[in-house]
Amino acid sequence: SIYLEEAIVSYEWQFNYDPITITESPAGEYSFVINTSIADVGTYQVRINAAKENFSSFQNYRFDVTIINRPTVLNGDESLHLISKTIWVREAYNFTFEYEDIFDEPHVKLTDLDQAYYQWYEISNGSIVGVISDVIDLEEGSNSNYILNFNTVSRDVGDYALFVTMQKNNYDVRTALIDLTVKKRIITWDLSDPNLVLSKINVDQGEIIVIEFELADLAEPIGQRAITGATVLFKLGSEEYELEEGVDGTYTYTLTTGNINTFLAAKVLTGEITITMEDYISQSIPITIVVGMTEIFPGFPMFYFLMIVGAIVAIVGSLVAYRVIQQRRIPTFVKKARSMKKNIKGKKPIS
Repeated sequence: SIYLEEAIVSYEWQFNYDPITITESPAGEYSFVINTSIADVGTYQVRINAAKENFSSFQNYRFDVTIINRPTVLNGDESLHLISKTIWVREAYNFTFEYEDIFDEPHVKLTDLDQAYYQWYEISNGSIVGVISDVIDLEEGSNSNYILNFNTVSRDVGDYALFVTMQKNNYDVRTALIDLTVKKRIITWDLSDPNLVLSKINVDQGEIIVIEFELADLAEPIGQRAITGATVLFKLGSEEYELEEGVDGTYTYTLTTGNINTFLAAKVLTGEITITMEDYISQSIPITIVVGMTEIFPGFPMFYFLMIVGAIVAIVGSLVAYRVIQQRRIPTFVKKARSMKKNIKGKKPIS
């Protein structure tokens, strides 16, 4: 067989109305390029015709062309993209996605998508709460990416699942699953009192105790961490007192000890301070207050002083009583003889 030159060769398929002539190469070969960008994914038939003067023609040579989706990735994943995220309640957080064509290098970010949306539902103990949401469109960003704004600032504490779908015609569809947990915030507290040592306050009876708390949320930016509007309760025995809110997240209560009876022994009071506020984990802080005995002067309890004074009085009284008793036991003539002897020594008249 020999190659035939200067033949008329053409092809046609469903996207052209008239046959397209195939140009002959210098080597006598005939080749052509099909513009598949005008076709969707699918299988198409191409027909080729060839003719040359004085030669029989070659008609309707057919073959199939199958066009498949171009490969893509979503945030670098060629399969399901999984995201697990935990945030504080009232925290603003957006999810960002890049949908890329990886057929060429470098990868090309795809825009003008046919579908870019998400749906969500709440989860409790592994089960769906309520109904699955309607389709919500992603927002196209300025850097050829897409943003999922779930409005986390207004979401309640709980667990959420979000399913993302991104697709463009003739490109592989990509999906993502977001496991989102919105949790309560943590109260950071600082308790101050000059007499405080390891949750224990030691004072003398009559002293004033100033309990002061400073509450902060370390998840907030510096300068915005003070927690205001909290309820701080001080429970002492059967009594309950509420700390007064001051400025910059401070809460104060003043406890007087003048009415606590510590005459016979020191008093140990056990209490508890509870801190509660919406969207925060409640805190419970045990506290012990030791009120010392009443002092007559610094470092010396009045009870001990009275005991010592009483003991001295008792001893003196005993000695006096003993002396009186001994005097009463001496016979009368002996007492008179001793009296006469004293008068003689004193040169006094004897009676």
